[in-house]
Amino acid sequence: MRGIVKLSAALKNTSSNSLLKQKLSKAPLYSSHYQKSQASGLRCEMIVIEKMKHNDWLLAFQRAKTEVGEIDLIFTKLNRVVLIEVKALNNSWRAFERIGAKQTQKLQANLIFLSQNFKEFKFFASVCWVDQNRKVYFVEVN
Repeated sequence: MRGIVKLSAALKNTSSNSLLKQKLSKAPLYSSHYQKSQASGLRCEMIVIEKMKHNDWLLAFQRAKTEVGEIDLIFTKLNRVVLIEVKALNNSWRAFERIGAKQTQKLQANLIFLSQNFKEFKFFASVCWVDQNRKVYFVEVN
């Protein structure tokens, strides 16, 4: 628990579900496509949260901001921490088109940054796709 408090202090989770909805509803400069994309992303995140909690993982952060970039979800279980980038999957053949090289690099950089600063934890990173049938697919990122 001591380390989670340190991790909590190090990461700034500046957005919550209600804050995001509030910002989107007040910001006329966001396109309707952007708003739909954000809503779809949030829906998929909730599905992943449900699945991970069912497997006894604890949600530590949602849409956490680090020095490197945003991490969609961070879960803990004992001394293990998993960083997850969540993507909606419309067509299975487009799965790897849904995540760009920059996003993968940021996820890897966050993995390295956190592993170096919190040695008492074992860190993992995954990209997670959620299809239209609520099926969840994970691919580990090294």
